[in-house]
Amino acid sequence: MKTRHIVTLLVLAVPVVMLCSYVQADPGTSLTYCTYLGGVSGDHPVDIAVDRIHHRYIIAGTTISGDYPTTQGVVQESRPHGTPYADAFVSVFDAISHELVCSTFLGGWYNEGVQELTLDEAGNIYLVGMTNSTDFPVTPDAYDPYNGGWMQDGFIISLTPDLETVRWGTYWGGDDLDEMTALMYDPAGFVYVAGTTSTVPETATRCDEPRVAAVDADRSFNLTKLDAADGSLVWNRDLGYVHICSLCPARDGHVVAAGVAFGEVAVSPGAFDVEMNGGSELYVMEFDGADGDFVWGTYLGGSGRDVCIETVLGSDGTVYFAAGTESEDFPLSATGWGTQYRGDFDVIVGALGGQGTSLLWSRDLGGSDYDGCQWSFEKPGLVLDDAGHLLLATNTHSPDIPTDDQSLYPMQPGAADALLASISADGEQRRWITYFGDATYNHGIKLQAVSSGLLMVGAVSDGGGVPALPVTPDAYDNTYGGHGDAFIIEIEDAAIVGTAVVDDVIEQRGRDVVVSWIVRNPDECVPSEAWVEVNGEQRALEITTDGGRYEVSDSNVCDDGAALREYRINARYATGEIGLLLEKSIEPVCDGGVWSLRAENAPDGRTLFVLEADLPDEVTITVCDLMGRRLISLPPVQLAPGTTIVPWARRDDRGRPLPSGRYVAKCTVSERNLAAMFSLIR
Repeated sequence: MKTRHIVTLLVLAVPVVMLCSYVQADPGTSLTYCTYLGGVSGDHPVDIAVDRIHHRYIIAGTTISGDYPTTQGVVQESRPHGTPYADAFVSVFDAISHELVCSTFLGGWYNEGVQELTLDEAGNIYLVGMTNSTDFPVTPDAYDPYNGGWMQDGFIISLTPDLETVRWGTYWGGDDLDEMTALMYDPAGFVYVAGTTSTVPETATRCDEPRVAAVDADRSFNLTKLDAADGSLVWNRDLGYVHICSLCPARDGHVVAAGVAFGEVAVSPGAFDVEMNGGSELYVMEFDGADGDFVWGTYLGGSGRDVCIETVLGSDGTVYFAAGTESEDFPLSATGWGTQYRGDFDVIVGALGGQGTSLLWSRDLGGSDYDGCQWSFEKPGLVLDDAGHLLLATNTHSPDIPTDDQSLYPMQPGAADALLASISADGEQRRWITYFGDATYNHGIKLQAVSSGLLMVGAVSDGGGVPALPVTPDAYDNTYGGHGDAFIIEIEDAAIVGTAVVDDVIEQRGRDVVVSWIVRNPDECVPSEAWVEVNGEQRALEITTDGGRYEVSDSNVCDDGAALREYRINARYATGEIGLLLEKSIEPVCDGGVWSLRAENAPDGRTLFVLEADLPDEVTITVCDLMGRRLISLPPVQLAPGTTIVPWARRDDRGRPLPSGRYVAKCTVSERNLAAMFSLIR
């Protein structure tokens, strides 16, 4: 008898975080997805974000390709006015299938450049950057509806998740060169932006701290708070000599801002570093989000040039950072790895604690040549993964980065390559570090943690050769377009795995569709609540369990006439985390017949294929791997109406035992194609 174990729940306003995860004994990495993205001309990505409500990821960047892939019904299906200049692009992909969901150009008659991308809880998209266009798609009630600069203003814009509507958009700047450089969404309903502006808006209020003096009479570095609903101004602060590269939320409604100081700025009592040591130095500060008041601040750097910092906050308030430096005396940890400056320009990763009063650890991640980045728009990608490890993406020219046995690509494949690393939160371990690229020029741009590891967006250019990245069979685009493309990769980290769903099955029983599955995870990762989406809409369907297999039944599936039914089951775990549990689809048969295929693991070590049929037929079951490669076709079986069980010894057509993993069984019954995905566990 099945007992009710999970109560359906429909809550869209809760914060969505990573799937429950745990540590396995054999950490390692593998490339699970790789694709090009672009057109026949130059395409350069700048950011990636993950939408966990709609199970999508979003790429933003700049393109001069007139054939960059777009979809119908979006804000700008084609390049504005057919111009030869650079336009922004935003592309949305399904996080599971990697299929393109929607994609748009974004710009006016002249050049645009995107700097950063972020999302709110509903999946609305926010972007900042710069534009030379006087017809950039700002909204009529914009805070600033005109490009007032010397043909370059900053912009701030918000789009709906389907990219069909500009929610609001505004120019930002004065009568000189302006650009926006950092962006953050506040769940309280605000967005924070930072940038360089030639005129402080009239409603701006100058801070007593950390401002000391303006860089010049006409230009300033500003920090601004806007209402996320309509883009209206809440407050603006002049930061003096600080060019902000990164914004991230802190406790109690505060915000941590990090950037580069070009002159004296305020520091707090007991700050780790109270003096400028070089011509440009990293600077980290915290301010009160309510009014922009200064809370604490510290310098961070050496006697050389220190630039392009990215930060992320731990749950205990630790400020993790990654940055570029040419300071040979940058403060590094005294013991362990990464204790010496190694090259012409290096990338540094570390952690600040005690509200900027202490440097907890700091490591040099570079080699003997140029590594990292020299400008704010090239800042490293830095995130915390599901288990609290730091993930970093940057660039390298060094052939001697200290890779190890866990490296996907331990040798430098080209003159310039992406560099990815996983580092323990205490800085003691380089869990893994790897090059990524081919024999041309490759750059790691930004990355996001996902339940199985990471998604990274990067850039590749020919540089005299023909790019040959290791694209996977399911790639969205397996061909290099020319003159520079974006690329997207997914890397699985065996030590960071999401909820393990095995033996997931979808089948039709009469006029009902039933989805069932087994969860193989520690107790704290077993779903405690779940809700179901059917064809993109939430449904109040009850999920039941008999103690091991979970099941949800959708009744009367033929009533609405839908040819395809797609099910996505979302779950909340005992830890409070929320994420996608599984997704399945089926084409229901509505002529009164019932045909289904499922796989069950028998105690004797065999797999049993269970076929349900209303008409007699002869059927051949074929087993394939997830890439679609045939492993074996079982002997034909004569079906009688009702249930037929076909046993299989789990061997391929050469008699070799198949290893543990995920497989697909397929067959055709009464001209209907049936399939069942299943797991082998040895």
